[in-house]
Formats: sequence, structure tokens, C-alpha cells
Amino acid sequence: MSYPIILSCGLSGAGKTFNSFYLEKGLPNYKVIGIGAVRKELGIKNWSRKDTPVVISEVIKKIEALHKTNMGAVIDANMRSSDLRQF
Repeated sequence: MSYPIILSCGLSGAGKTFNSFYLEKGLPNYKVIGIGAVRKELGIKNWSRKDTPVVISEVIKKIEALHKTNMGAVIDANMRSSDLRQF
């Protein structure tokens, strides 16, 4: 079975992490992948755009690993810069 990726993104304090873990609790075949947690795992202490490709690559690896075990992903991402929030 295939599970769509759920993306929770927005400004700090908007409730992304709360909602991500709420979804994880209610959807037993989903796990939260927090972008901040991935940065910490990679040893990245300060936010910088230059690190984004490495972080995204690691997130993709985590999503792929979940899909191999028939799990879906809830991505918890902060849209820190205003230009990232523009459509």
C-alpha cells in the first residue's frame, strides 16, 4: 500500500509540530520527520540555506525508508524565510 506524504509547514509557533504528532498518533502507519530534528542529527547547529540540499537529501532517505516498511511520513517543516512562504 502507498501512503501520501503529509507536509505540515508554516511559521514558528503555528502548531505544526503539535499537529504533526497528533496526526502520527491518529494515523498508526505514519511517522513524523521533523526538519529541525534532521538538522540536529546531521550536526547542523545554525540555519543556513547552504545546508538545505543536505537536509532535504536526508529527509528523502527517511521517507524512502518508511515507504519500504509500508509507512507514511508527516514532514514537520518551518518556513523561516518570507521568500519561502511565497507562491
